[in-house]
Amino acid sequence: MHAEKMNKMCSENSEDVLTWNVFKSLSQIDSKIWLPNIFSKAFNAEFSYDSLVKIDLWKSIEPPKSISDFQKDEGNSEVDTIIESDKFVWFIEAKYKSDISMFFRKIDIFLILRYSEIVFFGGEL
Repeated sequence: MHAEKMNKMCSENSEDVLTWNVFKSLSQIDSKIWLPNIFSKAFNAEFSYDSLVKIDLWKSIEPPKSISDFQKDEGNSEVDTIIESDKFVWFIEAKYKSDISMFFRKIDIFLILRYSEIVFFGGEL
């Protein structure tokens, strides 16, 4: 873990602390116990996958070629949490005591589209 991230984790309002506590704990439990419940609450649908998942925290992901070709100075994105199986990939951005409307500004919509492009157009996780 980077020193900068460790410093941020000292705050009681830290989204990184929330991310660490929730997803490191869940990674210790069989995903068949907790994943269907989270899926049904998030998507209002029944979870129909029967596969184990891998959880990565704060993974750095390179931009897809289609973005880096047009924006030469585009750097990597750090995704708070990635839950991945052989059937799906979820990118999760933790928000805690933040104005959620700030999350949905143009730049953040761009990040959502960028993450989608990484997954759907052959980007490497």
